[in-house]
Amino acid sequence: MPWRAVVLAVSITAVLAALWLLSQPPPTPSPLPWAPERLHLGINVDLTTHDDAALDSTLGRLAQLGLTTVRQRFDWNRIEPAAGQFTWDAYDRIVAAANANDLELLAVLDGSPAWARAAVDSANPLAPPQERADFGRFAAHVAARYAGKINFYQVWDEPNIAPHWGARFVDPAAYAGLLREGYVQIRAADPNAVVLTASLAPTLETGGANLSDIAFLEQLLAAGAGGWFDAVAIAPYGFDQAPDARPSADRLNYRRAELLHDVLARRGLTAMPMWATAAGWYAPPAGWNGPPAPWPAVTEEQQGAYAAQALDLARSWPWLHGWLWAGEQPAQADDVRWGFALHRPDGSERPLAAALAQAATARSDVLAPGRHQPTAPALHYSGAWRVTSLAADPARSPDDALTFRFTGRRLDLEVQRGNYWAYLIISVDGQPANALPRQENGDAFLVLYDPLAARATVTVADRLAPGEHQATVHPVGGWGQWPLLALTIYDELPSPGLSRPFDWLLLIGGLLGSLAALSWNRLRALTVNPIVMVGLATTAAILLEWAAQLMLFLIAFTLPLHSPELLTWLGLAFFILSRLILLVAGERFGIGDRRSGTWKAGIRRSPVSNLRSPVSGLRSLVSGLCSPPSPLDLPLLAFLAVALLSTLQAANFGVASREFRTVFLDAAIFYFLVSRLLTGDGRATASRSNEGEVHRRGLGSPFWLVLDGLALGAAAVALVGLGQAILGADIIRAEGVSRVRAFYGSPNNLALYLERVLPMLLAVAVFGAGRRRWVYGGLAALVLPCLILTFSRGALMLGLPAGLLVIGLLRRGRTLRVVSAGLGAGAVGLVTVLATGAARFAGLFDFQTGTSFLRLKLWRGAWQMALDFPWLGVGPDNFLYAYRTRYVLPSAWEELNLSHPHNILLDFWTRLGLAGVAVGAWLLTAAARAGWRCYRALPDGNERAAVLGLLAGLGAALAHGLVDNSFFLMDLSFFFCLCAGLFSAPPQTKS
Repeated sequence: MPWRAVVLAVSITAVLAALWLLSQPPPTPSPLPWAPERLHLGINVDLTTHDDAALDSTLGRLAQLGLTTVRQRFDWNRIEPAAGQFTWDAYDRIVAAANANDLELLAVLDGSPAWARAAVDSANPLAPPQERADFGRFAAHVAARYAGKINFYQVWDEPNIAPHWGARFVDPAAYAGLLREGYVQIRAADPNAVVLTASLAPTLETGGANLSDIAFLEQLLAAGAGGWFDAVAIAPYGFDQAPDARPSADRLNYRRAELLHDVLARRGLTAMPMWATAAGWYAPPAGWNGPPAPWPAVTEEQQGAYAAQALDLARSWPWLHGWLWAGEQPAQADDVRWGFALHRPDGSERPLAAALAQAATARSDVLAPGRHQPTAPALHYSGAWRVTSLAADPARSPDDALTFRFTGRRLDLEVQRGNYWAYLIISVDGQPANALPRQENGDAFLVLYDPLAARATVTVADRLAPGEHQATVHPVGGWGQWPLLALTIYDELPSPGLSRPFDWLLLIGGLLGSLAALSWNRLRALTVNPIVMVGLATTAAILLEWAAQLMLFLIAFTLPLHSPELLTWLGLAFFILSRLILLVAGERFGIGDRRSGTWKAGIRRSPVSNLRSPVSGLRSLVSGLCSPPSPLDLPLLAFLAVALLSTLQAANFGVASREFRTVFLDAAIFYFLVSRLLTGDGRATASRSNEGEVHRRGLGSPFWLVLDGLALGAAAVALVGLGQAILGADIIRAEGVSRVRAFYGSPNNLALYLERVLPMLLAVAVFGAGRRRWVYGGLAALVLPCLILTFSRGALMLGLPAGLLVIGLLRRGRTLRVVSAGLGAGAVGLVTVLATGAARFAGLFDFQTGTSFLRLKLWRGAWQMALDFPWLGVGPDNFLYAYRTRYVLPSAWEELNLSHPHNILLDFWTRLGLAGVAVGAWLLTAAARAGWRCYRALPDGNERAAVLGLLAGLGAALAHGLVDNSFFLMDLSFFFCLCAGLFSAPPQTKS
């Protein structure tokens, strides 16, 4: 098969797979089950032969041991020996005695009467009924009679082994029907009843009369039984292995319970409760002369120790709600089940009884792994909390606290945040919770503020040592908000999964592969009049390139409007089409690119001969688009790649992807267009002839097309700002001044833009020539007062002085005097500003209150965020959501909704991680070096002055970036990429 067909088939498959994945609803992780407020700890009994005194004595003894539940078989054959005739006496006494001793009953509905069995099962009272409806009526009678007295039922027992399924092979689907019948009838008679599946006997057999409990459960769920039970019953006997023996599908031991839970998890039923309705190790009494048992034996001491260890392990399984020992004293003296009894035949206690009693009470006040409601008995509230099963609400008392002990390695709190200021101070084992940010005094805190009022699950402590821990929660504010919803404890850390962005990558890869596999054979075979085609191609390419250059002007002009995205993509489309037309025409008719001087005199009518595959065609197109290479291409591509990686791992992918598109990708395309459209006649070049003479020439008209757009856009927005100041409309009044903002949401954002453009206007006005000098001087006269009226401290005290300083350092000589005079005039203006806006500038160096104090607190919180996300940061535009809900210090509550850390280093680090800091430093350094080379290559004049002003604008950006945004706004990133594109022209050699 040709390689092109293979690539195309694989690519189309990838596209179809990606489209199918994207059409699916996003995967939701299986919820961790609610841990029971207490484990139903009990034992299997047969009380049908006890008289009233024996009943009371036996059940009282069990209750004193700390047991809470007894599992009793309700024999259908005994209760309804004839259809419709019921005998309840024995079971009425059992139910009454259990209730009197505060013991819960788990009633096992099992055993069919002769009249309900099939003929082949006439001698087997453990066989299922011939008609399910008969069993349903029996179950309904039991549930109706004991409603409110019995809360837990099991439908049948051990249907996975003979003889419990009669004279037929084990059939999970048939049992699913019986289970459905019992569930429907029981719940109809008693809506509060909890229905368990039959206990599954542990076995390794693979079918026929006996079927593995694991396989039976899998087939039961496959038969659609998942909606017909409230819990799954299992029988995790330990046999002769210790409780912590490793589970395996080919081995019978206690931890086989974990494999059965894995079956539920694979079906999405992670939160489904399970009951161990028969757990234990067999230890025959001393001198046992009865029949041999089917279980391997351990000693009585091992039995007691194993039982205690098994109960501890059971409490670490959040999905296990019930744990019942295998049995108490049987009725017959030769019954092998004496090996499970708590007491010997003479009535003396075995070590097992003491072990269970101790285990039942030792850890009742410790939270086990799982999800816990606020009403869990192990949670201790001090103060006037209001507590329900849904949420807990602190009072106004400073003494309010929540303390609890837990076993696990990670602790999460589920909280209801809202548009109110409050937080929780949390410690674990007497130390600040290790997964939360810290206050100045070292306390760990969890912020409850969120204007989106979202529920959040917050990890407060992780990587804890195995074992028991104690946590304390002190609320500060939040009364009336019911902020605490649940606690979740993990014994192991949950593993993350893949996210939706990888589906998009698969789609993009498939589309690119399909494009690469397309053949140009039809184009190669096309035969038309070459002269007409060359003329049309040349005209179309020139018009499209002019359109692309017009897009550059419009982008630069509309930067203050924050709407360059459509224009950017239109410019890219025009540029690619122009190059594609030239490429096809050149390959088809043997002509070259007019810019490279390779136009051929001859025009061939023959088909293209050197495009043998789609790959060679793409290679030619990419080569035509990307040549000549620029020294800034690689660092900008690396910066874009880091931003993409950070976006893919961001917690809030939606806002991260938007910023990646508008701030990173669109700006990179703008750089690409500027650097490619101004090649040759458009950019500064310095070349050496063979004799070593340096030839210098200025920048052509496309250069001024872009800069004129930038200058006119800045002047237009300045006019709007000045109009606001004159009319007093739409201005920000704060700290004794009226601040203009034009189209921006904040005066500071307007200042960030104007301080970058103003140095270029001033440089051309001072060092330029001709009419452009006076025009730019007039535009500067509009921009400067508007910048001053923003009253931006960062712009007036850092950005603008830094820009003027860069001009002075690069010009040297007499220019120093000019810049010194400018700085002196600036100082006079600054004094005027300080006098006018005294209240705004008075507290600039007050680090105990006000903006400077809050800025220090912001940097502290951002530093903690950077340390928590060191490599790729929290992602583009994710700072706001992480900061206001986790890292904002309580002392900085006055400024909660901050979208960036107001520092260039912390901004790059928190958004993109250390990778972004390193690549960003590389990109900034490369841009500065390219600008310096471009400046030195130009003769004195307007072009050289403009490049000097752009370098000064970058200097202003870096200086102001120490206390504000530096790059991560649309207009700021586009300005940087405009400078980079203009600086990036390599020297060209004249022959």
